[in-house]
Amino acid sequence: MPLDKPASTSDQTQTVLGSDYKTRKRARRREEIIDAAEIVFAEKGFHNATLKNIADQLGVLPAALYHYVDSKEAALIEICRRTGHQSNKSMKAHLQDTRPVLDIIRDAIARHLHTGQSELVYTFAFRPRDLPADAQSELSRMAADYQEMWESLIARGVENGELKPDLDPHVTAIALLAMMNGSIDWYVQKSAAEIEDVAKQFTNIAFGGICES
Repeated sequence: MPLDKPASTSDQTQTVLGSDYKTRKRARRREEIIDAAEIVFAEKGFHNATLKNIADQLGVLPAALYHYVDSKEAALIEICRRTGHQSNKSMKAHLQDTRPVLDIIRDAIARHLHTGQSELVYTFAFRPRDLPADAQSELSRMAADYQEMWESLIARGVENGELKPDLDPHVTAIALLAMMNGSIDWYVQKSAAEIEDVAKQFTNIAFGGICES
């Protein structure tokens, strides 16, 4: 019996290229589903939303989603994971900025407040009861890293004399994050220009105070 002819280099290359194409196509489709889930969760609330709502947003049958996400909880976790990575990447870039600390803080506040569906879902989802235990652990670590980067930025301002020497970076970071997250329903529909103005006001309130000196 003749041996099977080995696949040629050209055949192998086509197989790899085909696999890469399928992988990219699947990744794009998954991103589309997660984007649709963000919109649905923000509009309806996580508990009221269903996979059918997400499918309707995409114009497909619910069965088409199960190849990518098997539950709305899985979609929520992926939204949190993706947004957490984006937020931490942005803060790392801010930490590498060499401008005056207050300028960096203002821009970091604007980034945190910036209009988008993901911020709504991200903030909501970090309530522990809405996530499985394993996801809670992963996302809590990401949230802790984000807070620590805020603390590092504030500590830099204290060390170089831009901020008051008795300012506690840990307490200040918590206060800033609480102020931003607590007002999320108010600023989510605002334009980029309005967000920039809000960021300036938040920075002034946090580091300039509200009383005449």
